[in-house]
Amino acid sequence: MTEERKTLFDEFIRLKKREQEIINSLSLGDSIDLCFEAIEHGVAL
Repeated sequence: MTEERKTLFDEFIRLKKREQEIINSLSLGDSIDLCFEAIEHGVAL
């Protein structure tokens, strides 16, 4: 793996971990609201 690809991969992993932290911190109501908002905007969950 080239250095640039490794850097991008490391950044991807960091963002996925941060995404999971945010998801874990949401209440059920917040999660449901975000799901409906994502569906309205055509975002894949």
